[in-house]
Amino acid sequence: MRYEISLELENERIVQDYRRKCMSLLKAITEDYKPSFKEKQYGENKIKDFTFAMNLPFEKVEGDFIKLKNRSIKMYLSIYKMEDSLYFMTAFLNGVGKTFDFGENNKIKVLSIRPLNEKEIRGESVIFNLLSGLVIREHIKEKNRDWYHLITDEKGIDILKTNLIFSLKDRFKQSDLEAIKIEPLNTKKTVVKFYDYKFPITLGNIKVTAKKEILEYFYKSGLGSRASSGFGMCEIID
Repeated sequence: MRYEISLELENERIVQDYRRKCMSLLKAITEDYKPSFKEKQYGENKIKDFTFAMNLPFEKVEGDFIKLKNRSIKMYLSIYKMEDSLYFMTAFLNGVGKTFDFGENNKIKVLSIRPLNEKEIRGESVIFNLLSGLVIREHIKEKNRDWYHLITDEKGIDILKTNLIFSLKDRFKQSDLEAIKIEPLNTKKTVVKFYDYKFPITLGNIKVTAKKEILEYFYKSGLGSRASSGFGMCEIID
């Protein structure tokens, strides 16, 4: 299920690392509604089957902050499992009218939540628009560090597929995961700040060919690394 959540900030100035603040909001919302559900989602080191993207009225960057045109923002939340979806929806309904800390002398108020229509995937090839940017992370064990790739890099698609095969091996057949094809169509690079790191992400459109159930998983829970941290949310455009 997909939802549009209307939010209102106390002031128009937010940190560039706003995704981390949005993650804190999700944790606070679920904790306020049902601590056991919050613990289920965030208390274990496991893949989370949801993703989100933010719609911000961007005006300009001011150092480590972003100046917005107004205080109204929207979160688009997509959840793969129906049971989890109902919990998230009820948690936000419970939070309507409540104000939560948003860091750096700012607060955020939940105004409303409404369900969005999902598009049906009929075939085995889809063109996705990357609403919140695709993260391709390569962990280099020998140096204990991460390296980030774009989908147009020489290794980008290979690293992305390797990550998908590893993370989804308990959900889908190995042969079906290995058969996934990913093609950049109209993409661009941008650099984001997340915690204390800055790294490149891919925006734009990509074509993904895979089994229908795999495409549905990408559509509902995001594609790539850090999907539950506000990256990788996809919209179907064809």
